[in-house]
Amino acid sequence: MSRSTTTLGWSARILVIAISLALHASLVAWLASGRFSQPIVSEPEAVAIELVQMPPEPEPEPEPEPEPIPEPEPEPIPEPLPEPKSEPKPELIKPRPQPVAKPAPPKAAGPPVHSFGANTQWSAPPAPPADAPTRARMAPSGYAETVKNKVIANLKRPAGSSYKPPPGYKGDPEDFKRQCYIPYEIIVDAQGKLVSYTIDRCGDAVLDQAAEQAIVQSGPFPPPPNAGASQYTIYGTAIFIK
Repeated sequence: MSRSTTTLGWSARILVIAISLALHASLVAWLASGRFSQPIVSEPEAVAIELVQMPPEPEPEPEPEPEPIPEPEPEPIPEPLPEPKSEPKPELIKPRPQPVAKPAPPKAAGPPVHSFGANTQWSAPPAPPADAPTRARMAPSGYAETVKNKVIANLKRPAGSSYKPPPGYKGDPEDFKRQCYIPYEIIVDAQGKLVSYTIDRCGDAVLDQAAEQAIVQSGPFPPPPNAGASQYTIYGTAIFIK
């Protein structure tokens, strides 16, 4: 019920009560006055009181119920993936590595460079005949080093053993020195005298000649230790790389 309707109902009730009280007060005042010597018995006038029946208060409208919040649908559970079938691994046959041929290094112009051991046709001189009194024996290592050091001391690079520089080159002409390895064999007697020698020529006539000259100039050599032989053999190499 609204507030205005409630106020109106109470105002009507108070008005009826006030009228009723006023009538009763008038009646009492009249009876108390001295106009009548004897009390007059009279029936009181009937006062009509109209009761106004107030309309019933309207029931309050029920509050609308809140709409229920829909629950979220559960996410579907993904189906498990099928396990992959393991296939047998094929056996791998590893190919055998094939040898790769290395390209031959470019050859420089001029006489070939000889490396020790490259000439497979060269070998020690044949043994002396059976009727020879004694055979040459390999010299002891200490004595062989003495002979080779004397050859190295006399081994000198001759003039003209360098290649011709290219046109316009302003550097040192000796930067184009020809290189060569010349194996040799020396045979000395029991007194250290040079009996014979042999060289494995590298093809550079200037360097081959320089190696022979160094061997010849190195003799005679000191006497070898007495090992019961009349001749001793020494092997070495004349090297021209500097």
